[in-house]
Amino acid sequence: MPPRSFLPVLLLSLCLPLNLWAQQYLDVLHVTYGISPGTGYDQEFGTNATTTVHHTDLTLTLPLPISPKTTFITGLIGFGNRLQLDPQIPGTINLYSATLPFGLRFDYGNKWFGTHMLMPRRSTAFNNSRAGFQVATAHLFQRQKDQNTSFTLGFYLSQESYGAMLVPLFGLYYKDPSERLELQMLLPARGDINYSFSGNFRMGVVFDGLGSTHDLQTGDYGDAYVQRISNDLQGYAQVNLSKTLLLSLRSGYAFFRSFRVYDAEDKAGLSLAGFFFDDPRNALNTSVEGGFLFSFRLTYRVML
Repeated sequence: MPPRSFLPVLLLSLCLPLNLWAQQYLDVLHVTYGISPGTGYDQEFGTNATTTVHHTDLTLTLPLPISPKTTFITGLIGFGNRLQLDPQIPGTINLYSATLPFGLRFDYGNKWFGTHMLMPRRSTAFNNSRAGFQVATAHLFQRQKDQNTSFTLGFYLSQESYGAMLVPLFGLYYKDPSERLELQMLLPARGDINYSFSGNFRMGVVFDGLGSTHDLQTGDYGDAYVQRISNDLQGYAQVNLSKTLLLSLRSGYAFFRSFRVYDAEDKAGLSLAGFFFDDPRNALNTSVEGGFLFSFRLTYRVML
């Protein structure tokens, strides 16, 4: 699946005209911390060891209008994970990714919009870094049906440590006229369905198809990289602490999660939405499995 880091920028770009017309706000900053305690390892290898998986991310998104029909989109995105990669190798590894996205959103007329993004990033490990430079691009074409509904088609192409990844994307945004029910989809990467019970309280379900690769170098693995996969399904409650600050509490489960280490020369070729046509690689570690996760998110919202 696509790395999580690009999702907030694209989701914002999908909702720009809807926010401008209906909601009158933009979510500019997200800060998230999550934890998955007591995470076990692949039972195929017969170990009862566990680790705690920590996750943090920060997303700053800045849409800057440069003409009535063109918006420049940029920001700063970072996320990190901390865990023990193998039960037989003591110590934790701190993986991180830092992205500087930039691109343009165009109003083509007749309710058609286009978003074109370039996302260079460094994705490696603190204290165990190696190489880590990657670049991704995304191109989306959006048709706005009415003030509360839009559809999107596009693709995401990324250079990963194992090779290239191509992800076709389908987007849907819908908010009912009462502004209580809201759907934001960017499949197969992300989905969010939520309902407002009052002006300050909202509940929902969110899905994140997370994925990334991180170059690293250690005495145990040598020159290698970590391939991170997780499909997180969480329910959440969101409260407005003020007009500009929102707090979201989440809880759920990470399905099909893995942090597999591969030799730097072990490649897999093209991946289509996380699925490999030919994957001859052999992992160097016993990976963690899925597990329960808990997180909170702070959002800074700017009223227009």
